[in-house]
Amino acid sequence: MSIDEKPDTSQDVSIGVICRIAGCTPRTVRFYEQEGLLEPVSRTRGGRKLYSLSLVPKLKMIKALQASGLSIKDLQELLRLTESPRTADRWLTLQLRERLGSYQQSVDMKVAELQSARNAIAAALDETSRCPHCSSTDCAICGSLALLRSLGTCPTPENPS
Repeated sequence: MSIDEKPDTSQDVSIGVICRIAGCTPRTVRFYEQEGLLEPVSRTRGGRKLYSLSLVPKLKMIKALQASGLSIKDLQELLRLTESPRTADRWLTLQLRERLGSYQQSVDMKVAELQSARNAIAAALDETSRCPHCSSTDCAICGSLALLRSLGTCPTPENPS
């Protein structure tokens, strides 16, 4: 297969193969199946489920959206919209754009919270960079210990300190 060729996605594979390609566990796939987000395409004579390789992008998208904070209910609704046969008007596109815009705002807020926490950690590490070489017998004297202990109350965009 050349670099420009795409893999054959018409092949049905076991749960182990689909998991290795998508970077997840069988437990994840089974959970998504249970929640109606994925389904196997067929079964072997022995009853083992087989999955289409064409499910890999969908599986990766579900994982990414869930990791960004979308609930299973949100994912179900989004997939329901993406799989809708209603393409003759703009309703579907407008619904998808509205949902994705809302999800993007949520992700942006989480990124801001994580950046704030990262900045607090970086500042504490910077402030305490001399600690490994300090000869003091009591860390309370210089205040570094208090600074490190205060990380449990890192400022967030909603609760700045």
